[in-house]
Amino acid sequence: RRRSRGASMAGVLRALRPLGSAVRAAGRRQTRGMATDPNAPPKVNCWEAPTEVAKWKEEHIVLAVLAGWGAVITGGMKA
Repeated sequence: RRRSRGASMAGVLRALRPLGSAVRAAGRRQTRGMATDPNAPPKVNCWEAPTEVAKWKEEHIVLAVLAGWGAVITGGMKA
């Protein structure tokens, strides 16, 4: 005997109901996000303290390292 389409759709929705509640619960869960040490000194922009690399923001350090590698590779190719 064949079930009607409405009955099979209701079964699918019933099966997916726990999944939907898990997704909603995950949305309410607290995440750490941009967690840092609360007692650490604040990070500064690289142009505000160019000689104090330890205080730079991480993304500025990454840019400086990539620029350095670019200069070394370009210089090596031209030599």
